[in-house]
Amino acid sequence: MNLTGQWSVSPTALPFPSGKATAVMSGNKVILMGGLRGGTATWTLDMLSATIYPDGSIGRFAPCGVLPEADPDISGPGIDAEYGAWGTRGNVLFTVSGSRLTTCHTTHLSVDGSPGVWSTSLYADCVKNNVSLPGNSGTNFNPGILARNGYIYVVGGSTATSNNVTIDCRAVKLNGDGSLGTWFPVNPVTIWPSAVGFQGLFGGALCEVNGYLVCSGGIDDGGTTQNMVVSAKISADGTLGPWQNAGAMLSTRAYHAAITIGDTALLIGGTAEWRATTFLDCEALRIDAGGMVCGSTACFPFPIPVRSIVNSAVFNNNRIYILGG
Repeated sequence: MNLTGQWSVSPTALPFPSGKATAVMSGNKVILMGGLRGGTATWTLDMLSATIYPDGSIGRFAPCGVLPEADPDISGPGIDAEYGAWGTRGNVLFTVSGSRLTTCHTTHLSVDGSPGVWSTSLYADCVKNNVSLPGNSGTNFNPGILARNGYIYVVGGSTATSNNVTIDCRAVKLNGDGSLGTWFPVNPVTIWPSAVGFQGLFGGALCEVNGYLVCSGGIDDGGTTQNMVVSAKISADGTLGPWQNAGAMLSTRAYHAAITIGDTALLIGGTAEWRATTFLDCEALRIDAGGMVCGSTACFPFPIPVRSIVNSAVFNNNRIYILGG
């Protein structure tokens, strides 16, 4: 992968500072959803959309819809927007809660990026099969989440505290009409480390490269950020092959964005220690045909414009866009 050019700050600003939100592409629209609204430090369920033009410029962001509330009685208003993951398949938008919740929503998008009627699916008990988690409620926090080849994958996570991490992985079929199949277990990440007796990681980033699900970084049960990279082969029926230790990043990293460009996983921003050391750089991991890291490079001789912990990134028309953080 040859990355050229220089980071620049778009003259188009978000209507408000945004952190922990997520962005997806739908046609030529970038849609930013949920997250923590800066200044007021409150969660938002707002959806914003803007047009990305052929020259790479971005139009004005405008409200295009509202996310569904997952469970206000348990989580409080807006919490469904925290650390979730979002993606599209055709004109179907899916969301998976990532903050102590077990909810998945789907809807159809209009050409202007606005959502239709939301439907809901639960993946309750998704981490209960990890016997090292006594008293686990079945909820999940900061898992890696990704949709590829018509399936949604939820990998790892914790149950609200760092020492309640899990190695559990789940998948569900995402149908073309926006409906979901039944969640089913796939191979757990049994090679993840354990510092104090609870094996697993949370806060890692998922992407798919060369037919492999690749998970980079994360935080272990002792609160230590890792540089480990693991991968598993994705089968046509949605199951995963055994996880393998695929290599390592140049530095420990968690709460970063990961996007796929060709045979490379591009890791953007993140933190080495929660809020203590944030990154101004990108790291490119080249993944070979066997799912192994065959090269790791610190990208760009210059930093990204701002430090970003939990950011959103999309790739469109040979350009990388970072939103909020």
